[in-house]
Amino acid sequence: MAATLTTIDYAGTPITTLKGALNSKSLITSVLYEDDDCLIFSTPLTSKVIKIKVDDNVFSMAYGDAWTSAETVTKEVIFASRNNGTTTSLYCIADTTWFFMAWESTTYLYQGYVGALDSGDVLVFGFSSSTSMTYFVNNKAMNVTDGVQLLPVSLSSHLTFKNPSGKLLKMPLMWYNPTNKTLEMNGTVPAKTVGAYVSSWRGGSLNTDLGANYYLTGSDLYMHYSGAAAEGLRMALLVEFTA
Repeated sequence: MAATLTTIDYAGTPITTLKGALNSKSLITSVLYEDDDCLIFSTPLTSKVIKIKVDDNVFSMAYGDAWTSAETVTKEVIFASRNNGTTTSLYCIADTTWFFMAWESTTYLYQGYVGALDSGDVLVFGFSSSTSMTYFVNNKAMNVTDGVQLLPVSLSSHLTFKNPSGKLLKMPLMWYNPTNKTLEMNGTVPAKTVGAYVSSWRGGSLNTDLGANYYLTGSDLYMHYSGAAAEGLRMALLVEFTA
């Protein structure tokens, strides 16, 4: 199957449209809890439970060991969270082995992902367009299988660049393990993120591009690591889907 794009009805029935997007790819094993703006579910992607909150001014993604009651999960780890702005667009791009969410406002952008490295390790991550500690503090990348925080491997170009045919480059999204001081590996080669890529497009921190079969985030994306450090990507993320 190929990935598909769903526009989330953030001001109406966001949980209903989000469940529809995830169920279409068999990504929900069991709904553990839901209300008007919160969905907690088990999934074949990981042994952890996933918690997502969405409405017209809320966006957060987390995982935990188990659901207990209401919106509570044990050992909750938030990896994507919007701290400022009012929702103008919210998308879910999902395939059978991963899903990606993009939250947009006029002031900031946030993204969240649940899926895997091609090594088989479970991966989650969240980015913010803001360099302010206040606005990216809960956005991070985790190798859930190993329980370690990761950092993105980033090109540092300040310009959009293309190949000789005038096409943007599509490159693997790879990760650095600061604990081991090594790249995440798939055998003898660097592990790649399943379903999400780095593009050579630099459209600016608030400029996104939703095409007929792709979504490009803004460039300069940040996450939290080690106190107040901002780590991230200079280039845009690229996620593709079937039109």
